[in-house]
Amino acid sequence: MTIQQLQQRLADLHAQAENIQAKADCENRDLTETERDSINVLFGEFDDVERELQTRQRLERQQTRMAEPQPRKTPPAMRRTNEPYPSGEFAPQPIPYPGEPSSVVSSFRAVLAQGRGQTDGFASLSQFMRAATEAPKGIQDPRLRVARMEGQNEYEGGAGGWMIPTQYIVEILEQAFATAGLLQRVRTIPMISNALNISGFGSHDHSGGYAGITGTWTGEAQSITVQTATVRALNLRAHKLAFLLKASNELLTDVPSTGSELAVTMGEALAAHLEGAILTGSGPGKPIGVLESNAAVVVTKESGQTAATVVWTNIVKMFSRLVPASHRTAVWIVSQSTLAQLLTVYRPIDDSGFGGSNGIVGGVPVIATDDAGGFRMLGLPVLVSEHAPALGSQGDIALFDPAQYVLGLKPQMAVETSGHVFFNTDETAFRLIARGDGLCRYAQAITPANGGDTVSPIVVLGARA
Repeated sequence: MTIQQLQQRLADLHAQAENIQAKADCENRDLTETERDSINVLFGEFDDVERELQTRQRLERQQTRMAEPQPRKTPPAMRRTNEPYPSGEFAPQPIPYPGEPSSVVSSFRAVLAQGRGQTDGFASLSQFMRAATEAPKGIQDPRLRVARMEGQNEYEGGAGGWMIPTQYIVEILEQAFATAGLLQRVRTIPMISNALNISGFGSHDHSGGYAGITGTWTGEAQSITVQTATVRALNLRAHKLAFLLKASNELLTDVPSTGSELAVTMGEALAAHLEGAILTGSGPGKPIGVLESNAAVVVTKESGQTAATVVWTNIVKMFSRLVPASHRTAVWIVSQSTLAQLLTVYRPIDDSGFGGSNGIVGGVPVIATDDAGGFRMLGLPVLVSEHAPALGSQGDIALFDPAQYVLGLKPQMAVETSGHVFFNTDETAFRLIARGDGLCRYAQAITPANGGDTVSPIVVLGARA
């Protein structure tokens, strides 16, 4: 069990014991022998779970200490990654092993972890939810905080709203984002203010030099040609993404875990919406997604290709248009509806090049599984997304380098609960608000140094209608 699950179990055990005692108190009597035995059993299990929780917390603290950066002994291989300098440029970091998620994951967790450790005295999320549910009934827990974030008026809640302790917000979001494959891979930058400017690529014609810079071989004491680098500003704005749910107070009372489950569900919904925006966001007022980027290269269907099909040459031509710098870090993003096609696509084997005369004699599956049980195609990870367009539509298969997509997120993600919003229907409201923006670092496709077809960190398969 995870730390959050163990804390939830402790809260549930405590609530069960309290309910038994409360029943006896309401009936103005002592506990029966059966009730006392039941409470003792709950106490025993509580102690066991508490010991396991302490063990896991100790292991987590040790892991955190072990993960602290050590002084560098040898210069690492360098690449640009997600850690921004104060100027907005990205800092150099060691190159990750091929196929592994980039160090963006740790940066994304760092965005969330700014609120870690603040529990407001509550032992678990369930304990907080019970206190928040009881507050409108006049049972006020002094640990509850008004739903207002300092200096952030846009997060100010209505009367009677309570802010979920940030420690539990972090746990909710980390749990939700753990399974979000695309969200883990993009460059994530914390937005301290409502706007953030970072540098992007300004020149996309490499025939004139990289970023508009052409080197000159010169002799001793000869003049060096002065040039100006071509860069552009990427403007990120903190757009609001909000969720509002409600649940009856009867349900919250009868099933104590309902409130925490709703909060976790909202975290999962946030992760899903962010992934959808990264892929198909149309802006303005929301991120500009990969499939909507002007940098995307579209590979058209084969002549005579049957509608709603995928063939081997589609895949090969897509890979040939991927910018070389992204060959190690790109991923395939495919629609669920393409799997039936992809799992039956084979790379043909022709024996004519080996002295044979039979032509095509077999094939090798284009998709393979890796040791972790995931899919790979041409050696790159395959992410199945429900946000990708349906089979046959443009973009149902995309080849994309997440390292070239910038996602800005404000660390102040608010999860709040209130018993006053739906007071007339005896329901409790749950609200989650996040703010961020995203776009590709490239404004358009790249013309290679020696000419030829354009290449890009975003390649999509065209429509096959």
